[in-house]
Amino acid sequence: MPVAAIKEIFSKESPDNSFFVQVISSDLDCDRLDYLRRTAHCSGLPYGTVDIDYLIDQARVDDSGYYCFSHKALRAADHLLVSRYYDYLQVPFHKTVVALEWSLVTCIRALIERRMIACSASDIVGKIKDGEWPLFDDNHFFALFHQLRKTLDRDKAADALLGVHLDALLNRKTAKLLHFHESVEDKTLDPSAHASRVRAANRAVDDLAKALGISRDYFHVWDTRLELTKAGSKYQDSDSGGGVHIFHDGKARPLSDSPQALMRTLSKYQFSGVRVFMIDNDALASEAKLILEANLGAVSDAGAAEFDAQGRETPSPIAKP
Repeated sequence: MPVAAIKEIFSKESPDNSFFVQVISSDLDCDRLDYLRRTAHCSGLPYGTVDIDYLIDQARVDDSGYYCFSHKALRAADHLLVSRYYDYLQVPFHKTVVALEWSLVTCIRALIERRMIACSASDIVGKIKDGEWPLFDDNHFFALFHQLRKTLDRDKAADALLGVHLDALLNRKTAKLLHFHESVEDKTLDPSAHASRVRAANRAVDDLAKALGISRDYFHVWDTRLELTKAGSKYQDSDSGGGVHIFHDGKARPLSDSPQALMRTLSKYQFSGVRVFMIDNDALASEAKLILEANLGAVSDAGAAEFDAQGRETPSPIAKP
């Protein structure tokens, strides 16, 4: 296949490549059919117990050449999408994983800025050609992190902060979760609600940093939105979107259109999460928690302070953990 054609597929530049696009980037593409089982095996979580082989066996191409699954695979597809949702919440979105990722990004950025690693496109190509790419792994990075820690001047504010992030990775002293808001909500009620919570959290953190007299860089506001089905695509035609399609009457139809599918209801909802982390010692984190509670207001166990009866956001956007 010509390089230009491969580029069109991965960039989703042409609807003519919808079959290949669906195979490599959709709710049930080749990667998603594989990683859920691997994650379950490595983490010990049960969410990978999905009949992947059956789904693969039921893969079809409709009369228009569109990638889909037979009608018999409808419930298996439903099951996989729900399992993937809980896998995301329990693994990629776990508070410890999120905290460690923040520290990891910070430390890798420091390696690049201090020219301890080179990651430009030409550098990567050079490593591949020289056979060095397989050595560019976790062990290599952790060895560099140990070297980096030895070069720090803890009297300098930037190095002191970087040292805390290195300790998080090397000694598992992860950032503390101060506050969070997590909810499953109707996507159609208030599309701006999530962004409002993020802005409110950032304002609260700005005030908190000033109150403690420390750098804003000691705090991290993490946010995410997760839909159970892939949201749209670059194509205007909804039939070319990234959702699961089921073969029925000679045509691929969206799973969410089927009255038998759980996704018909769940596709209208999304998970919204906003969290505030602090990377420092326990004593300072405890004080920070108290200040945030005072600034954001108390939240009842029922979450009454978060939303009013119409689902509109109230001034307290982040729930106590």
